[in-house]
Amino acid sequence: MGNLFFEHSLEIFRQNSDQYDIVITDHNMQKLTGFQLCKKLLEVRKKIPIILASGYKENITDEMIDSIALDPFFINLLRWKL
Repeated sequence: MGNLFFEHSLEIFRQNSDQYDIVITDHNMQKLTGFQLCKKLLEVRKKIPIILASGYKENITDEMIDSIALDPFFINLLRWKL
């Protein structure tokens, strides 16, 4: 799904949500945030795994994470384990 036409992509997801195993998206987009997109996706399919990427930790609050029940994972943790 492309992020330039998120409305169209979201409609495709709504019509075929069982066809997707995971969604990968960025937090910073032009027309909505990644958190807003996550909320819309989770309204359609509550258990869809979502990877929400962001290069700007400062833009993400605990309240935002709690609002969509994400388990936050920071890349620094992955580097440490490797």
